Amino acid sequence: MQGAGAKTKFTPRQMYDVHGGGGLYTRSISQWIGALIASWSANRGFHPSILTLTNLVIGLLSSVASTFAGTNSLPLLGLVALIGWQVAYAFDCADGQVARAAGRGSHLGARLDVLCDFAVHSSIAIAVASIIIEQSGSGGALVGAYASLITTGLVLNVVGKQYTGVHILSQRSIVADAARLLIDYGFMVLVLALTVTIRPNVLLWVASAYIILNGAHLVGSIILTSRSSLSRQTSNESTQE
Repeated sequence: MQGAGAKTKFTPRQMYDVHGGGGLYTRSISQWIGALIASWSANRGFHPSILTLTNLVIGLLSSVASTFAGTNSLPLLGLVALIGWQVAYAFDCADGQVARAAGRGSHLGARLDVLCDFAVHSSIAIAVASIIIEQSGSGGALVGAYASLITTGLVLNVVGKQYTGVHILSQRSIVADAARLLIDYGFMVLVLALTVTIRPNVLLWVASAYIILNGAHLVGSIILTSRSSLSRQTSNESTQE
């Protein structure tokens, strides 16, 4: 038992217990790695925004490595990107854990987190688009669609945190669980980095699959949210009558 005035010592288990959720891959792997980082950082007094900025730096550098790996057939750099994107995401998981567990969250910190996430996601989109153009000479329409929809998961995750209960994948079923895994950010960057490292020439097909998945996720979420919004509005009007 700690004496009076002693600093709280956080364990990885305590950090994991306040994680921000995510798909199966994120909860099983990324959040646990994040919990190790979070407990170490919190016990040394690091501010959550330091972890957020570390995610940004590692994520951007990994995207640069991925671009060179895919366009110049350098598997070693692909391995750097594979590890780097996973570590960056672990830091992204860790900053929220520290903010919640240590009571150091703020609106500005949350905003910085989202801005850095968008920056990293955009860098991944640029890296993958560059490799697709180099490897297949694909037209701008497909590359543009991929670059736009790769950030859909981030947008829907942010919206889902603010409006719980109206997420298309909040249902419990085998199909929903499989879909959650496929569009889980940690799993997605794992698949992309493995493809860049092993078979960059098939990245076009992997990207096409994610265009379909993220597009369907976006459309489904719009439909479900619209129905919920109209239903609640009708219910409120009935109550006021």
